[in-house]
Amino acid sequence: MIDDLPLASEEQEETAKDLFQIEIDPEEYAARWAHKIGCSSFDCFCYRDKKLGAWIQKLHKILRGQYTKTIEELRKEYLSEEEIIRIKKDSEEF
Repeated sequence: MIDDLPLASEEQEETAKDLFQIEIDPEEYAARWAHKIGCSSFDCFCYRDKKLGAWIQKLHKILRGQYTKTIEELRKEYLSEEEIIRIKKDSEEF
């Protein structure tokens, strides 16, 4: 349960707010940036900002492959063909 997780420090919460663009849906964020996320433990905490916490939990569900759509499906839904090609090239460079 999310409320059973330890509370993020104020510094951790500010870092999460700076890092994640919660004004866009986590699905679109994953489509655009999943290839740049090596690992993340932001989902190991609960947040004072409940909207931020729910957003982070949904993003991590997507990243773990526990969502109803794959990242590839989300890319086809949210991105242009040019953006998808650029991401594939970026991913090959890693």
